[in-house]
Amino acid sequence: MKLFAIILIVLGVSGLQAQEIQLSGHVESGDVGSLVRVQVYTDPFSKQIKTLASTQTDSTGNFSLHFSVPYITTAFIKFGLKKGEFVLRPGGRYHFLIHTDSSGQMGSVFDQMPLSMNLNAQDGSLNKHIGQFNEEYNTFVLKHFKDIYLYHRKEVLEQFEQHIAREFSTDTTSYFKQFTRYSLASLVWAGRMKSTEKIASSYFIGQKVYYHNKQYADFLRGFMLAHFESNIDSPVNKSNLIELVPFRNLKSLDSLFSLDSLFAKDRRIRELAEMIIMGKNYHDQALTTADFDALFKEMAASSHYEQNRNIAAAYLIRLRQMGRGTPAPKIHLPDFMGDEYTLSDFKNKFVLLSFFKADCPVCEGHLPFLKNLQEQLGTDFTNVTIWVGKTPKQMIQRVLSGTYKWPFLLLGKRFAVLEQYQVLTFPSYVLIAPDGNIAMAPAPMPEEDALRRIRLFQQAYEKSHLKK
Repeated sequence: MKLFAIILIVLGVSGLQAQEIQLSGHVESGDVGSLVRVQVYTDPFSKQIKTLASTQTDSTGNFSLHFSVPYITTAFIKFGLKKGEFVLRPGGRYHFLIHTDSSGQMGSVFDQMPLSMNLNAQDGSLNKHIGQFNEEYNTFVLKHFKDIYLYHRKEVLEQFEQHIAREFSTDTTSYFKQFTRYSLASLVWAGRMKSTEKIASSYFIGQKVYYHNKQYADFLRGFMLAHFESNIDSPVNKSNLIELVPFRNLKSLDSLFSLDSLFAKDRRIRELAEMIIMGKNYHDQALTTADFDALFKEMAASSHYEQNRNIAAAYLIRLRQMGRGTPAPKIHLPDFMGDEYTLSDFKNKFVLLSFFKADCPVCEGHLPFLKNLQEQLGTDFTNVTIWVGKTPKQMIQRVLSGTYKWPFLLLGKRFAVLEQYQVLTFPSYVLIAPDGNIAMAPAPMPEEDALRRIRLFQQAYEKSHLKK
């Protein structure tokens, strides 16, 4: 199946009626022209992200978005480099007050995300109840940590479960019920209050699969990974995977997983387990990503379950992002003088993209290393530094005076570039080959013998292309 066809499978949702969402907000500082986006997981198993809608703040710092969703799902509102988490309900209305001063941080409804914001949601109190539940859940875990994890006191957890049932008895939303159920189930598992077999039969095997519930998916993923990594007697172990995966035969892989009695009778759950384990081992050096690609493609085409086909396709897309040999995401950014650059300006060169942030002293400390690379790796190599945030005056002066003889590009408010290159920390490096494809992502840091490793890659690349 071709990749564009797989993308259509992932983005399409059949059998569900989408309802419009009205979302608005205000940025306290009146920030003008900043990018605001709403994103969701294609599914909470693969964690492939897609953007539902985006806009920019107007002259008064306001923004407004209209889009549709077919089911309740975890969502992220992104403002600049920060994001906040909430839950989208079809037909809901949401208004955000975003604080740019972190000293006044109110947190998201989950009190976990770095974006400081207040949310007024007209969604049947769903976000309110999830926020309240999470607060009580976290307080309970902190207070009874030893009771759960050390003493395995089942009665303490049962009392809390009864309290939660009474506290939220009026919320009959299936999403909320499963959200709380699988949050509490994770404590049953962590506290070893049920056997592995009992956990599986109580929450997964022969049970309904909640494909769009984040808590369900997180619990299932964690349970599967722990089961296969800790059970040395399981036939699904690293040695068997290394032996079987290169044959690219999904039926043989499924037969292997069927040998585990836990999943032998539930093919739907077994396929999810197969995808979770393949995703976990996708970048293992003992295996080849192309072999996993073939297995994911086969599952995306042949699974008996439409939802599993969609998840396999989403896994394939996410795992291939920034993989070696895949096309580098496009950039179109200005330098300090306003001249625009794209990757095509460096065609037939190795390009080391460095992502630096204004308040990152380590980044500035790496500049002499980049200067040495520029001098040592020849004319078929160039640095390109993408600068995030306000550029110090002394940096501009050094570039303009010729101290650093490569392009310094300004990210400005084009934060989507960071997402496309999967930049989570600063500094970050990505090496792009002369054909415009990813060579190393991430590329090595200076202290990781970067000069030698990049030079070796150059030599291997040139040798392979001479053969062609």
